[in-house]
Amino acid sequence: MRLPRSFRAKMPEFRIDLEWEDFPSARTPELSATWARLAIFADGVPVTKVEDHRSRGVRDAIYVPLYPIAEWLVANWWFLWHEWRMDRPDARHNLLAAREGFALPDLSFLPSETQIQLAWRPRPATEFGRVSFLSEGSLALPKEAVHRELSRFVDAVALRLNESGIASTFVASEWQAILQVEQDPDQQKFCELAARLGHDPFDPDGPLTDLP
Repeated sequence: MRLPRSFRAKMPEFRIDLEWEDFPSARTPELSATWARLAIFADGVPVTKVEDHRSRGVRDAIYVPLYPIAEWLVANWWFLWHEWRMDRPDARHNLLAAREGFALPDLSFLPSETQIQLAWRPRPATEFGRVSFLSEGSLALPKEAVHRELSRFVDAVALRLNESGIASTFVASEWQAILQVEQDPDQQKFCELAARLGHDPFDPDGPLTDLP
């Protein structure tokens, strides 16, 4: 079968949609400022599809503060892309490590040399939670596509904090350091190699003295 000349295969995509919400009673300013409606899609499938047991409804988004997610992302940035060892710690690759008492999907970011595998599983409501995550799936994507969307996400959180007058946060300082490194090929190569070996390149006390 010959395809028409205008045909283009649709590339799978990873997309994060967010809408800021007012939530003045969170326990810290960072949480209050970054409260949002969050929807994550993998090739059109809503990873954040939940059943709300209070309203008995189903929706594609969750309501959470985004600061803990951004904090987890920047803390594990190099591991997310370059730690493809089989014994990699789950806490550095699964979004559940960022939940801090809030409902997040069981979503893993599993890198290989050129791709990143997204894998997500259903998760029942916890004793103190009110939503169950319903979606399940797996999708391999080019690293560039996921990197671009997660960068956009962290940028949005950093800007929201700045516009809210919240300065000197871990996210802001760590993100600026990451962006600077990504503009320097030598520093970036060092960080990639360190992460591949399971070391945090931004940890001055880490065992990095033997790296070239």
